[in-house]
Amino acid sequence: MTVRKKLQKLGNSRVLLLDRDLLAALLPDGDLDATLLVEVVGSALVVRREDAPAPAPGEVERAATAAAPDVPGLTPTERLVLTALRGGAATRGELAETIGRAPETVSAALKTLKAAELVTQTGRDWRLTATAKTHLAEHEPDPYENLPPAVARLCRGLQQGPATAAELEERLRVTRGAVLMATARAVDAGLVERVPVARGAPPEYRLVRSA
Repeated sequence: MTVRKKLQKLGNSRVLLLDRDLLAALLPDGDLDATLLVEVVGSALVVRREDAPAPAPGEVERAATAAAPDVPGLTPTERLVLTALRGGAATRGELAETIGRAPETVSAALKTLKAAELVTQTGRDWRLTATAKTHLAEHEPDPYENLPPAVARLCRGLQQGPATAAELEERLRVTRGAVLMATARAVDAGLVERVPVARGAPPEYRLVRSA
């Protein structure tokens, strides 16, 4: 079930009213008499059962700011499902475990995504459609945006493949000294590694992981 709510006017205030539709989404087992706690944790509003353990602030912040493709009109859960399916086909249960959502919530998200022709189902497995893959590729976030500019430029240059310092100098249009300083910092950070080459040949560098 997907429920989108706006603030409602109640007396002289604007409130988020937890009506029966929203309660049904929060309490999929149908126990509408359960007591819910609503609290602000970091930058998120957390709603949980009174008898459920409180999540750690760090976990809440990571969930609230989880990187997911910005697909207009979709909920955060639907975007997280798309992100999870980028790694390959998965069942509803596997998706629920991966993104940390209830299976019922994932089912609702999959129904919406299927209607939007972003996912397809074969047996128990769900996978991205060609439309979804194209959209996600167009909105791929820059994995190096938070690195120092020189290191980020080097990593983007190495996305084209391994290269020597001379080749990077030409590829990046910077001085040899700038290339050597950037590669040293990237190697120390574990982002780049030296590729073994024949004796006497200039060393090559390649990416080992994303930032």
